Amino acid sequence: MESAWALFENFGYERVSMEQIAAVAEISKVTLYKYFPAKESLLCEKLNADIPFDIDAVDSHTEKITLCITQLVSWACTYRIYLPTYISYRLASPPTDENGLAHTFSRMAKCTAHRVGAPSPLPPARLGCYLEMLCLGAKRHWLNDPDFELDQELHQLLRLGLGWSVPTPTRQEALQPIDE
Repeated sequence: MESAWALFENFGYERVSMEQIAAVAEISKVTLYKYFPAKESLLCEKLNADIPFDIDAVDSHTEKITLCITQLVSWACTYRIYLPTYISYRLASPPTDENGLAHTFSRMAKCTAHRVGAPSPLPPARLGCYLEMLCLGAKRHWLNDPDFELDQELHQLLRLGLGWSVPTPTRQEALQPIDE
């Protein structure tokens, strides 16, 4: 995967072929395709691995949500040029909460249900997948609209998905850095 990423960074995602990736990684094309059936799956694997969510780093439920959104916006800014391909691939892939953003949202739904003493309106794994899809849509809109405020939109999406417990932040609160 690191060989592919180095090629993407040096030559651009669109210009790199699976054959080049296999050659640089010194593996056969058959082996590469066995683990990564498409170039998009390599990109998705890298970006999912780099989702920096560590919601256990803070105790407060509100801080967990703020931390999640802050990290998600930072991640989106870092990988902006790869997002159109990533979003298209994720939207076409079967939903899963095994890793990445859906997994984080699923864990947040479980924490929310525990915190408020009420069950999630949907099974947490399914809710996590739905929230990931909503976030992908928000990121797609953000890519096409320079006035779109991704942080505010993500706060609203989390209110929608975890609405039984998420406070509405002010614009100032949404932009506040989290104390380490």
